[in-house]
Amino acid sequence: MSTQNTTILIGLGLYALLMVVIGLWGARKETAEGFVIGSRDVGYIPTMSSLATGFRDGSGLVFWVGAGATFIFGGLLSLLGGVLFGLLFFSFVGPRVRRMAKKRSYITIGQIIRDELGGRTEKVSSFIVAAFSIVLISVQLFVSGNLISAISPLSSEVSIVLVGFIVALYMFFGGYGNVIKTDVIQFFLVVSLIFLPFFIDIDLSVFLEPANYKGYGTSMDITFFLMGMFYIVVSSDAWQRLFSARNKKVVRYGFPSAVIPLVIMTMSLFFLGVAARELLPADTEWGNAFFQLYEFSALPPFILAYVAVVCVAITMSTMDTLCYLSASTFLKNILPESYTEKRGGYVKLTRVAIIVVLALSAFMATTIGDVIKYIFDAVSLLFVLAPLYVLAGMGYLRKSARLDSMIAISLIVSASIYIYMFTHNHFQELIMIYVPTVICAVLTVGAVISDCTARKART
Repeated sequence: MSTQNTTILIGLGLYALLMVVIGLWGARKETAEGFVIGSRDVGYIPTMSSLATGFRDGSGLVFWVGAGATFIFGGLLSLLGGVLFGLLFFSFVGPRVRRMAKKRSYITIGQIIRDELGGRTEKVSSFIVAAFSIVLISVQLFVSGNLISAISPLSSEVSIVLVGFIVALYMFFGGYGNVIKTDVIQFFLVVSLIFLPFFIDIDLSVFLEPANYKGYGTSMDITFFLMGMFYIVVSSDAWQRLFSARNKKVVRYGFPSAVIPLVIMTMSLFFLGVAARELLPADTEWGNAFFQLYEFSALPPFILAYVAVVCVAITMSTMDTLCYLSASTFLKNILPESYTEKRGGYVKLTRVAIIVVLALSAFMATTIGDVIKYIFDAVSLLFVLAPLYVLAGMGYLRKSARLDSMIAISLIVSASIYIYMFTHNHFQELIMIYVPTVICAVLTVGAVISDCTARKART
């Protein structure tokens, strides 16, 4: 193994040790309420940074570095426009939802759906959330595991298990409280990439070329905008940030402010791709640009070591958030309530669930081929929840066994259509990922109108 790779591995080892130490140290005085939802006292900076790092995940790392390496920045404006729109939605509905969550001790959006609508929709929507979270965790493990494999004698499978073990270790002891603590550190690490131009030669003139910001065409621009918006609205971890916020000001201003560090982080990844462009083979494919940084030693060793640490920080940040989300959703919204009524019992079961979730995700990570196509195709499953979440956030749901059954059926039908399209390769044209979402929106709105009409007829 080369001296360069040894340097990179030492950097990764020190970072992993830091995360574990912080996790164990933070867990020393962690209360059950802190383990569960950060004691509902998370401030402005932790909320903003946790949101930003949660949205910039391993697939985004591969995607935006590839965009920088190919000088194609057009998707940035459309995608971030949608993200801002989604964050403004939370800023608008968030204070009311946060107040309700604190009063009723909610820790997942599924609990809102159960109390405002009914248990059938809660179970179906929560199953979709838990399943998708495991899929997205597997992407993070794939990216970090393959990076470690590229610079060490370890196989990708062993590297994936190693990363999963580190995340499991600090989450096992601190739960949601450690997710927030480590996210803040990971946030500053990721943002620091913006200083890359001070250490390596980057042709910044490419960012002044209007041609590089041209869109991909109307269809793709709409696809990216909706992707940014829907991904925020249906991100159950964003709803958890809402529940854990200290007060309504944190929600109202912290959520839309998260777009600023998100832009900075994205530009940082562009810088990385642009810097590597001249040092990579001319036939480098978009999805391989990041991994080939290490294969071809395209940057100075200390830069590659630092970038590797940031990469693992990005993936771990998303991983721990989604791992806790998946575990809490399964325990609070899918299992019978009697299992988790007491905080102590919930904490014990959550620790077991965290290990199970990471084990399943590690297994799935070994089956991923094209990470970019995989994430774009997979993400649309979660989008079918957008109509339901918008109605829940705006307070338009009404407790009704009939409406509960109708919306649950709408979700099942839409998810079944998604599975059919996914397995039959109908997402070649990316705009097609919204077909199940549109169908679900029509069915859900139709169910609400039908229920309102039936109520009026009875009165």
